[in-house]
Formats: sequence, C-alpha cells, structure tokens
Amino acid sequence: MKVSLSTRQAYAEVDNFLELLEESERDKIPKKLREFFKREKDKSYMKRIDSNMPISKQNLKEEALGIIALLNLKYWCEDEEEKKRLRQIYARNEIKYQEVLKKEYHLKNHVEE
Repeated sequence: MKVSLSTRQAYAEVDNFLELLEESERDKIPKKLREFFKREKDKSYMKRIDSNMPISKQNLKEEALGIIALLNLKYWCEDEEEKKRLRQIYARNEIKYQEVLKKEYHLKNHVEE
C-alpha cells in the first residue's frame, strides 16, 4: 500500500512536534513508533513549529493533529477521567465528521445524476 504525500507530510509534522518535546515526554512514545515517523515522513517537507505558540494556531495538517491527539490519549494522558473526557470529545468529533461526509457524498450524487 502506497502512503500519500499528504500523510508523509503529516508524519513530518508529527516528527517535528516530537523533537520539540522534552526527552522525558518524548520517551513515553515507543521508540519503534518514533522511528516509524522519522522513516516514513516526507524528508523534503519542512514545517516549522513554534514551541511558544499553541498547537491549535500552528496550521498543522488535520492528520498530524489527529495523530498527536491519539498519542496524547495513549501515552501522555495519565488521568483516567481526562482520558474518558477526551474519548467523548473524539467520539463527538467523529460523528460530526461522518455527517459532513454523508452530506458531501449525497450532494455529489445529486449533482452527477
């Protein structure tokens, strides 16, 4: 299976983000996973991340933000209540995303008819 350029660019953003973390936080992510992002990223894609700016203002790819959110849930978040809250937010966001996809698909089908 071929990985898209957009996905490889998202991996580059994730790798860049991980490099900005303190070693103790970065080491919570399994080494094989960190190596995966390094190996599979688009090496020619340079996205500067400003550590003084909130991640929401970085203009990162949605896919990169999703990966970082998953890493947060799985490896950095240690409070079970916070994990539960995050899972609920992610579930609501997924429902909204699926609704948007349905509407877009429905509109495309009507236009093509």
